[in-house]
Amino acid sequence: KRKYGNKHPESKKANLAFTDYRTKIKQLPANKAKDAEHKSQNPNIADWKASVKFDDSKSVLYKYNWLELDPKIMVRAIALAGETLITAGPADTLDEASLYGKFNAPENQPKLLEQEAAFNGERGGHMWLMDTKTGKHLAELELNSVPVFDGMAVTNGNILLSQKNGELVFFGE
Repeated sequence: KRKYGNKHPESKKANLAFTDYRTKIKQLPANKAKDAEHKSQNPNIADWKASVKFDDSKSVLYKYNWLELDPKIMVRAIALAGETLITAGPADTLDEASLYGKFNAPENQPKLLEQEAAFNGERGGHMWLMDTKTGKHLAELELNSVPVFDGMAVTNGNILLSQKNGELVFFGE
């Protein structure tokens, strides 16, 4: 490449030869098995079924005590107050995994429109207060509107939430 650049016939020939070599190497039985083992231990995030089965509890990046696999809200605002995790957002009415690859199907359009309406705040919002140790829901509140992105603050045990409809809501004493 340095001598001829990418447009020279010799460079193109070398690129094709290298690509052909890599393809053949990947097809060897030992490499196929190694690749399958790697994929089973490191699922692609877009592979819903594999990523749910993946045990990431041994991850060195983060540690957690509990997991909410099917939350019913899309978190737009989140805050930590002592040992209470506070999340707020619109309802999550759609199971995206079940629609994967079928988003354009006519029978799925009403579901998508409902999710869009919830996301845009037309269905109100929700706030959850959860115990950080156990994941137990301490409280679930209905909101008039969805929060703006990252629009929550906690101070002295009180919560301030900025909503998409322009309201600033105060929860506390």
